[in-house]
Amino acid sequence: MISRILEFVRDMLIARIVDVDLATDAFFVAFKMPNFFGAYLQKALLHMPLFPSCRIIKKISISR
Repeated sequence: MISRILEFVRDMLIARIVDVDLATDAFFVAFKMPNFFGAYLQKALLHMPLFPSCRIIKKISISR
């Protein structure tokens, strides 16, 4: 929660110091894209080992 408040304050300061235009929007998009893809890949990498093991457990329970 605190990080979101600090992010909002950072955005307000940048908007006040630097004029809000296309370059500022491009900066924000470029700044947030690595975080988004990093979080997406982390979630995908965490689920990859889980699904095959669930499938094996399901096969074992069905065969009994």
